[in-house]
Amino acid sequence: PRQQILSAPYAVQAEKAADSSLLNGQTPQWYAPTGSIMAYSLSTAPSGWLMCDGRSLDDASLTDTTYDPLKSLLQAEGQTALPDLRSVFLRGHDDFGTAAGAKGYDELRAVGNFQEDAFQGHKHNLEYIGTSGAVYGALLNATSVTNGAWDSGFMSGPVTDGLNGSPKIADETRPKNIAVNYIIKY
Repeated sequence: PRQQILSAPYAVQAEKAADSSLLNGQTPQWYAPTGSIMAYSLSTAPSGWLMCDGRSLDDASLTDTTYDPLKSLLQAEGQTALPDLRSVFLRGHDDFGTAAGAKGYDELRAVGNFQEDAFQGHKHNLEYIGTSGAVYGALLNATSVTNGAWDSGFMSGPVTDGLNGSPKIADETRPKNIAVNYIIKY
């Protein structure tokens, strides 16, 4: 009913993983390959990584041959600079060259291609109750109202609905977020 606690063979490997000098030139499968990008919470990149700050691959700070593998990979993709991921979200590429092909959402873009922000075109319906109690509605870009003429009323800036707080107005559409640095493995 009782089993003796035995040593864990992977614990030795875990101890070695903490010290990269023990790799002896080997690259284990779990190691990030050149060109990997990850979010990073500090303000300077750790050893072996560069900030994704859009620097030209010809920049004087990238002349050391240590950066050549990354530069070669980026140039093979037609890129002339490090990815510039400052103030942007990442979006998965829509074609991995698999048998399944693209999902059809954004398949005309290449890896590393930047896309501006956008807000899908739309209209708003405005409804109000007339003096007779009838409900009237109109598209805001229309000049008339269903069931009658638009004789009074106007649309003002956003106001609270009384339930969800004051509207948050900005020069962009965005979700709640926190700033991180993106770094790329060289």
